[in-house]
Order: sequence, then C-alpha cells, then structure tokens
Amino acid sequence: MFQAGLDYDLAQKIVDNIMMIVPYNINIMDKSGTIIASGNSMRINKAHFGAIKALELNEAYFIYEDTELEKKGINVPFRYKGEIVGVIGVSGEPKEVEPIANIVRVTAELMIDKQIYDNRAYARDTKTRDFFNELTINPEFLEGQVAKSLASELGIDLSLERTAVILKVKESSSEVTDFIRKMLHKGEYVIRESMLNAVVFFLSGENLIERIKVLLTSNDLIQAAYVGYDSTNMYQSFESANSALQVADKLNINESIMKISDYVLEDVALQIQSNDHIKAIGEALENCNKGDALKETLVAYVRTGFDVSRTCEELFIHKNTFYYRMQRLKAVTGFETGNLKDLITLYMFLVNSSL
Repeated sequence: MFQAGLDYDLAQKIVDNIMMIVPYNINIMDKSGTIIASGNSMRINKAHFGAIKALELNEAYFIYEDTELEKKGINVPFRYKGEIVGVIGVSGEPKEVEPIANIVRVTAELMIDKQIYDNRAYARDTKTRDFFNELTINPEFLEGQVAKSLASELGIDLSLERTAVILKVKESSSEVTDFIRKMLHKGEYVIRESMLNAVVFFLSGENLIERIKVLLTSNDLIQAAYVGYDSTNMYQSFESANSALQVADKLNINESIMKISDYVLEDVALQIQSNDHIKAIGEALENCNKGDALKETLVAYVRTGFDVSRTCEELFIHKNTFYYRMQRLKAVTGFETGNLKDLITLYMFLVNSSL
C-alpha cells in the first residue's frame, strides 16, 4: 500500500521552479499542515496555520489580512483520488495569487500520480526480478502455490512454452539489460544472473535464432548466446541453457550461438554422476605428456563425426600424428580407441570431468 503524498525533494523542486517565474512565496504542506517545501527554508518542518484551517474546512482558505499567525494569501488543498494529501500556500493578495495556487495544485496532483505510478512500477519490476531469480535457483519453485499466485499477480503465463537463453556480455552494465529488454516481446523477460551473464526467457518460436542474431549484431557488448530447450518449465529450460554454457567452457567451443540441442551427447555426459574412475581418467590425461593435445584430438574427432580427414584438417595435423595420438589415448586411459563404444564412453567421461 503506497502512502499518497509528495516526496520532499520533489515538492521543493516544484516550489523552486515556480518561484523563478512568479514574485510570490510558495509553501507546500503535508496533510498534517506541516511545511515540507518553501521559498523560505527557515519555515521547513513548521506548522502552517492557514493550511491547518484549509484542512479543517476541506476547501480553499483565503487570508485577507496579516496576523501574528497568518500571512495574507491563499491555501488550497490538493488531492489524490479525492482524498486531501496536502495544501498549497501562496502569499500575496488572495485574488492575485489564486491562479498561481491552482497551477501549483494541479502540478502537485500530477506529480503525485506519476510518483505513485513509478513506485508501483518499481515494486512490480522488483517482484518480477525476484520471481525469475528464485526460478533459476530453486527447481521446485514453479511447482508451489506461491509461484503460481505470484505469476498470476504479475501476469506471467506459466502455460506458455519458453526458451531460456544465457547471453554472455563483455562487461557489467545496466544499459545492456535495458537494450535487451527493449528487444523483447510481451511475455518475455530478462534478468541478470551474474555480472557477465544475462538470462532471457523468450517465447519459443521458429524465428528465435534470427532474433538472437539480431541481438548479437546490434550490440557489441553481447558476445555469445547459449540456447536451452523449449519448455513450459522455465527452470528446466534455464538448466539446459546452463548446460550449453558448461559444454562450451569445457570443450573450448567459441560459437556465437550454441544450442544445447546440437550437443545432446555432451548434455547427457554432464548429467552422469562423477566417480573416482571418471576423475582418474581426467587426472591421467591432465598429467601425461601432451595431454591437452590428446583431448583436443578426441573432441575434434567426435565433433567431425569420426572423420579422420576432417579432424586432421581442423587441427592442422598429419594423419600419422592423429593415429599416434589415438594410440596414446589408449595407453593413458585404457580405452580401446578403435572401438566406437569405448571411444564415445571416453569422450563422455572427459566431458563430465574437469577438462
């Protein structure tokens, strides 16, 4: 529930700006009659008796003569949704300053409308951000009643199929998030998962990759996109996008757009529960002579569909070097690299281990 009324700084700004063009002192009071903004700073936080009288009368109060407690002028209540939330006071001949008081009153009422709208918009944005932040860390969140109630309040349709995309950015900047937000359609959302990653929940569609390409080419700060599976469960889609990012990091893949659907085998490998055997293989390759070259060759061989010629072209090596490395892999790991089953198993183990 928002408290209707003018922010003190905003009230003072109204007073200062209008007093630059009119030769009268202006005061703005809250609904208790206390001065919150004035052309005379010494009067801030003091009671204004003309305003108190206007509040009691529930209408404008004219003062025609100066007294010990009151200055000649007019005090006009201003309202929000029909309720008095403060009073405008202008010193001077009442009939002369009445139009000025009404201008200030209208200005104050418009500013309150905007202030409350901004506050509500900020609160809504905060709730939306918190909703998606919780969604990305809590696999059970979307199944609970709290999430469903909050989604209903925020107008988030949980039945729609969405695709999570993690965007890697060069630097932390709110401008990047604002740029991405402007490119989204209704029902799509963006949050910052970390200083250098933004997560976008796109509505699934055939033109999604084209839209991502536009994002990448329109802003130099966005480096790469990791695309998850389409799903009505946004957590599961986010997890699959995160798997794409992990695979890219582990296999040193530098594609600008990487879809997890193109790396199903690697995704499955990430789900394998690591054990001492898997760790031992990873450590053996890490510690052996030219272990990085052996891993690089295996990864390229699988990626090219077990095509020796393409693998050699990609790595700029001779076929004899390729076969030598395959023999070394066999000696170091114990897997028969001439056997497709063993080769795939070894590859999955390497993806699962910390390459």
